Amino acid sequence: MIGSHVTRTILEILNGSDDVGVVNDTFIVLILKVKEVRRMHEFKTISPCNVVYKIVSKVLGNHLKLVLPSVISLNQSAFIRGRLISDNVLAAFEVFHFIKNKRHRKNGCFALKLDISKAYDHIKCGFL
Repeated sequence: MIGSHVTRTILEILNGSDDVGVVNDTFIVLILKVKEVRRMHEFKTISPCNVVYKIVSKVLGNHLKLVLPSVISLNQSAFIRGRLISDNVLAAFEVFHFIKNKRHRKNGCFALKLDISKAYDHIKCGFL
C-alpha cells in the first residue's frame, strides 16, 4: 500500500531531488529501567530512526563498500573490515626494532611521529 511511496521517496533522496532532512529526524524516547525513577540514569534512552532513513543509509553504505577500498589507504587500519587498529602498534614496533638495529651502522635512520589532529581543526576553521 505504501511501498510505491516509500520507493519513490528513497529514489528522490538518492538522486538528490529531495531533501534528506525530512527523514533524518528521530525522537528520543525514555524507557523506565525501574518502577520508581529517582535519577536520570534509571532511564534507558532510545532514538528510533525513520524507516526511509534506515533504507537510504543501508543503500549508501552498500554502494560505498565498493568504492572505499580504492579510496582508503592500505595503511588505514581502523574501521575497515578485516583490519585491526592494533596492526598500527605492530607496525610501529617493527619500525622501531629496525631503527634500533640500524643505529649501530654508519648510515642510520629515524622515525617521525606527527600528530595532525590539530591540522584538521584548522582546516575546519579556515585557518590553514
